[in-house]
Amino acid sequence: DVGFDPLGISTTIVELGGDLNYAREAEITHGRIAMLAAAGFLVPELFKFREYSARALEAATEVPVEVHGQIAVFVLIVEGLRSQIIYKDGAIPGDHGFDPLGFKEKFCKTPAAMETMKLKELKNGRLAMMAVSGMFVQELLTGKGPIEQLF
Repeated sequence: DVGFDPLGISTTIVELGGDLNYAREAEITHGRIAMLAAAGFLVPELFKFREYSARALEAATEVPVEVHGQIAVFVLIVEGLRSQIIYKDGAIPGDHGFDPLGFKEKFCKTPAAMETMKLKELKNGRLAMMAVSGMFVQELLTGKGPIEQLF
């Protein structure tokens, strides 16, 4: 990490006897979700789907309730399985053993390269969290998506 903690949250967690790995796991998870969400804001505007609005927040309300239920059940199952991995003693934050494309072997051949990739993922996740927050507020205030705002 680059040591950016202006509010001293990590120090407080440690002083109170908390596990900093849990906070790192949460940050990595939220960053990964935000990276997907950023794509989710942009893709509908770039590739118009006939049945749904091009704006992400408006399209989310157009999806049937049954679909939201299926998504909720899927998330509950995945999070249940993930919790079995992340709460083990000695678990490495963000390492869930899921690498179907073999990126670790291709791009992280040394421990230093692995640390560099982890830092890149963390920074890009932080950026994505800020970007998604901005796109969300922008769409709420203007009623237009991010691509629509450009033109």
